[in-house]
Amino acid sequence: MDNHDQQQPADVPPPLDPDMEDDAYYEDEIPQTKWPKVIGIISLIYAIIGLTCMTFSGVFLVIMPMIPPAFRGGVELPPIIRITGIVNVFLLLIIGIIMVIGAVNLLRRRRSGVSKLKLWVVLRLILILISIGVFILTASAQIGIARSQQDYVNDMLRERGLDDRIKEKSDQELWNSSLIKTGVATGANLIYPLFLGLYLSRKKVIEEINHWP
Repeated sequence: MDNHDQQQPADVPPPLDPDMEDDAYYEDEIPQTKWPKVIGIISLIYAIIGLTCMTFSGVFLVIMPMIPPAFRGGVELPPIIRITGIVNVFLLLIIGIIMVIGAVNLLRRRRSGVSKLKLWVVLRLILILISIGVFILTASAQIGIARSQQDYVNDMLRERGLDDRIKEKSDQELWNSSLIKTGVATGANLIYPLFLGLYLSRKKVIEEINHWP
């Protein structure tokens, strides 16, 4: 019998297009690595803590004028500092929600989770840069805040007869002290965004994400 007359078995599927085969998605072929769970949990905890802190900070900034000096360390915030602070808190709350959504989807191994976390990284870094710029532009107001704190502490020392502990710093010294504190805080705030952005940009991570829905 001629080979051309032989029919292929009915249960043999037709060959797939190589391009289609590369794009095929199979649930049981998703790499079951641990990093999505670890990074997802850390990011979720980070976001929840951040949202909680920002909520309290926002409430404090709004009601601060009604709080007695004794309960706010003698701090007097100029209007420009209060306004920029409230705006910053509002923006941080928004990107915090983005981070929560991203972390949850990362735990579910969804590409959208990685996209949202990368978006959070970019927005967080932008806000940090803006905060630095605002801090520098409001230098005189920052010195005024530091001076109000210093005066409040010195008045308390005088009331207790501890004049020998009173310290009077110049505006330059107060500014330098504020710069150091801001620098330390900025460095701390940069740690996780930089780590997360670099980790999610790794070649192996990107290759694995391509298997996700």
